[in-house]
Amino acid sequence: MDPTSPAKPPSSAQGFASSSLAAAPTKKPEAHGYRHALPQRVHWSITPEGKLVNSTDFSQWHEAYTQSPDIQFRVVVTEGSHVWAGGNRATLIHSWNGGVNWETLKVPDSGDITSISIDEDLQVKTSNGQTFVSTDHGQTWVPLQQPK
Repeated sequence: MDPTSPAKPPSSAQGFASSSLAAAPTKKPEAHGYRHALPQRVHWSITPEGKLVNSTDFSQWHEAYTQSPDIQFRVVVTEGSHVWAGGNRATLIHSWNGGVNWETLKVPDSGDITSISIDEDLQVKTSNGQTFVSTDHGQTWVPLQQPK
């Protein structure tokens, strides 16, 4: 997919998330100076083809992560300006600034990431039946349950 062309909008809400702090405020002129516009809400989703996409208006979706074309994402979760997306072969990526920059995190499993949750800790579930928890934003992982 050409990263400059709009991605196909997702056909389902699977892996759908929104972030209100992902876009920086802009200045708009007023009669007596400048005022700050509210940041745009960025909506995140996964296409049926497994691409991570985002949109500010639900009408045009853009591929948000093009570094590795063989990744098929399955889930996306946001918390403020943080975006977490998981996919095949235990792929987990994280952006701390609304998708501007990304880091790849290593989950100690070979299955697909099927679920991501964020409470006090980061928790991921895999297609191999494993659940891993991280207390340091994904730098290290501890398994919670063994596969059956």
